[in-house]
Amino acid sequence: MKLSDLRVRINSYIVLGFLTLVTVFGVTLVTHQNALYHSTVDKLKKSVGIFHQLNQARFLALAQTADADAVPMSGLGDVLKLEEFLFIRLYDAQGKPLLHLFNDSSFTSESVDAKFPAPRVTREQQSWSEENIYLTDPPRVYALVVYSTPVQVTGQRVAYIDYMYDVSAYKNQFFYLTSVIIVFLLLTLLMLAVIVNLLFSRFYEDNIQGYFQISPDGRLLNVNSVLASTLGYASKKALLGEAEVFVRSNDLLTHIQHIAARAVAGPGMELLLRCRLGEVRWCEVSVEPVRSIRGEVLYHECLVSDISDKKAKEAAELKYLQATREINRQLEQKVAERTQALETLQKQTDLLARTDTLTGLSNRRDFYDKTQHELSRRKRLGCEAALVMIDIDFFKRVNDTYGHLSGDEVLKAMSHVAQSANRATDILARIGGEEFAIFMPDTALTDALQVAERLRLALANTTVTLPEGQHIQITVSMGVTSTQPNDTHIDDLLKRVDTALYQAKNTGRNRVCQAYPPPLAN
Repeated sequence: MKLSDLRVRINSYIVLGFLTLVTVFGVTLVTHQNALYHSTVDKLKKSVGIFHQLNQARFLALAQTADADAVPMSGLGDVLKLEEFLFIRLYDAQGKPLLHLFNDSSFTSESVDAKFPAPRVTREQQSWSEENIYLTDPPRVYALVVYSTPVQVTGQRVAYIDYMYDVSAYKNQFFYLTSVIIVFLLLTLLMLAVIVNLLFSRFYEDNIQGYFQISPDGRLLNVNSVLASTLGYASKKALLGEAEVFVRSNDLLTHIQHIAARAVAGPGMELLLRCRLGEVRWCEVSVEPVRSIRGEVLYHECLVSDISDKKAKEAAELKYLQATREINRQLEQKVAERTQALETLQKQTDLLARTDTLTGLSNRRDFYDKTQHELSRRKRLGCEAALVMIDIDFFKRVNDTYGHLSGDEVLKAMSHVAQSANRATDILARIGGEEFAIFMPDTALTDALQVAERLRLALANTTVTLPEGQHIQITVSMGVTSTQPNDTHIDDLLKRVDTALYQAKNTGRNRVCQAYPPPLAN
């Protein structure tokens, strides 16, 4: 909560408390006064009734024998106890005043009738009425209780009597007491308001936050010692003495107007304030405009909190966070590089595990996996496939005559020619030693025989250059077979194609032989 709001709230509470006290006091006083008044009237009702019964005959006799129509009550004796009444008025049966009995010697019959008219009541029976009589000469207000009753003799109504009782003392006492209490409460309210504002003045002065007031035209009206100390000034007086420089160097008025103009209330704005010696400090400035009754801005109340340590801590934390992020980035980069290297190594290892290192073709394991997958697909889709087995003729003689390095060159030449003659969908592998195999998906047996024959001729016409510079020709023997309905594994095709390959080797080599399918089981 802002300090100005708190001050307004406390002052409002004081006014509310005062109004509550006045209300409670007024209700209590009125209740008490009414109770006292009604108690007095009730007692008066009883006493005046008895008094009337005892003295009505005497009043009639007095009216007939009195020399004047106005008689002081003091001359009638104590037995009547007339001091309680302001006056008593006696009328005849037609309502004409006959006798006036007074406690005040200044009253006359004429003045009483002029100032106190006969009450507007039904005179045929006893009645009570309350009236306020306003006199102008001398100025006075009478609060009267009037008891009017008929006088009967032998059952005949012969007169009327009004008993006037003055209750102005009760009314005046209530008024004076109320006035005293209200004046006392007003003085108490004023004293509390002064004390609250003095306390707030001290609060602004002793507050842990800096405080200043600035007018809409940029004049620094008031500051506290905390602000002066924060900005490096020896005292408030020193800061106020350089107020113009302080406001101008910090462009303070622009910032204050900007903060005050924000539609949504919230935390203050963080500003860099220039101190007396030129250094700057981070401060959080919150602004509350103080307005007149007409809504005009009188000045702005501003609270200033030094947040230099907080900003320094935030800068250190940001620097630490950036350093941590950089370290994490470098670690992530190294992890990514290591992961990539491991993946590459894994791929290379997997490739080596499935590749013949000399020729670069698939090895026996890779050939089995790939062809088994193709056989499963063929069985599912009903496609035909073929298998070609190749064996280099007299390869052992080459190794024995020219050495194993020359044999390796022959194997490389063989794989190169076979790769150039194969289709992209064919699976070419070195099964072992000088034996090679070609699996041809979606290929009929006749087409496979033609491909094998072209490959045999291409190899026969290939000259292989050995490491020592010699040139030799090589030939191959081939066996060809195709898939059969009963084939479930690549070994079923390898058994048949081996038979055809041995037939090609046994019948003179450098030829292609076909493996015939086994007879179907009954």
